[in-house]
Amino acid sequence: MCGGLSAWHCLRTVLEAREEVEATDDPAVLSALLAANRQQQEGVVAELSAAFRSGDLAAAVGWTHKLQYVARLEQEIVRKLPQL
Repeated sequence: MCGGLSAWHCLRTVLEAREEVEATDDPAVLSALLAANRQQQEGVVAELSAAFRSGDLAAAVGWTHKLQYVARLEQEIVRKLPQL
């Protein structure tokens, strides 16, 4: 989802995914979105860790922003899943 995207493009991608979450009540769709989001989080955490290990604090800040975006998306998906 966010991979090598800039923070702005990552945010836009996450906002589009949030629209998908809001538009569906299908548990299968929400579960698929959650799985994809969690996979994305793993990638972002790996990149964030690499940035810290290399001492690239500017990159770490960018990856931290991306992690916040995908974490909030996960919260929205999880919030909606129990209601179904």
